[in-house]
Amino acid sequence: MAFRAIDDIKETVRLAGDSLSKSVSSVSLRLSDTTLTPEADARATLAIVLPFLLTKGILSTVADVRRLSINTIMKLVKVLLH
Repeated sequence: MAFRAIDDIKETVRLAGDSLSKSVSSVSLRLSDTTLTPEADARATLAIVLPFLLTKGILSTVADVRRLSINTIMKLVKVLLH
């Protein structure tokens, strides 16, 4: 996933990885929003995204990956509570 590119040695790879991660986060948020996506599809998205963020994202040794994961989880919670 793009998380690996975020801590790459080359700056261009890091920037591309950061951009990709933000895009995937944005799409995941939209697909998890039941006002934009059918409820069954939103639940399926959450079943994939949330475990990934909780196991790979916030447990990462890379600070930027942890930050992005926590921010995405916080946004997911907001989407789910609206």
